[in-house]
Amino acid sequence: MSWAISILAMGSNTLLAYGALVLAGAAFITRLHPLVPRILSSMLTVCLLCVSVWHFSARHHNHEARLEALNDELRILKQHTEMQRQVQEKANIKLANRIRLTTELQEQIDDYEKALASGQGGACPSDDEYDRRMRAIQIGSASSSR
Repeated sequence: MSWAISILAMGSNTLLAYGALVLAGAAFITRLHPLVPRILSSMLTVCLLCVSVWHFSARHHNHEARLEALNDELRILKQHTEMQRQVQEKANIKLANRIRLTTELQEQIDDYEKALASGQGGACPSDDEYDRRMRAIQIGSASSSR
């Protein structure tokens, strides 16, 4: 059963090419039989060889067409690969910039935390408006606690 499936999987051109070749060999061998006229055997052999050559060339043409289609597909895949490489390079540049900015921000945060821990830094810069608001909060909280 598996041999039948493998024969069917070969394709019609291949089957006809090899079948015609085998039949051409058989037609040539029939020349040895005295009842078969040589001209008939020769004509049948030549016709079957022509069919065999025809189908072998069709098989070859199918392989060339398939090869051309595969080359086209390969070219398209190479273009997609190049586009993906370009997108990846742009993403890597953006990621490197983001990492650099994050590192700089983390350094600023670390410096600020050190300044706060040493008492040199303040939460907000002091100005007149800020001082007035802070006094208003203290006075308001002191009067509400009484």
